[in-house]
Amino acid sequence: MTTQRSIGSVDKAVLALQRLGEVGPDGRPLNRLAVDLGINKASLHYTLSILRQRGFVEQNHNGNYRLGHVALSLADT
Repeated sequence: MTTQRSIGSVDKAVLALQRLGEVGPDGRPLNRLAVDLGINKASLHYTLSILRQRGFVEQNHNGNYRLGHVALSLADT
């Protein structure tokens, strides 16, 4: 029997925010971010949509996800 790594919602959100912080202002497209993190694309999309509603992430003109104003303001405090 193989053990499958289970990742919770908070873990997904934190991992996504960390990765977006690493890649900088150009951000990452959803599919590449999902591959980078080893997370199901649909599940990650849902997590990012909630983070986007709260201002933690945003999408640029190319559709790439990047850190939003709320995440950046936390870094400034």
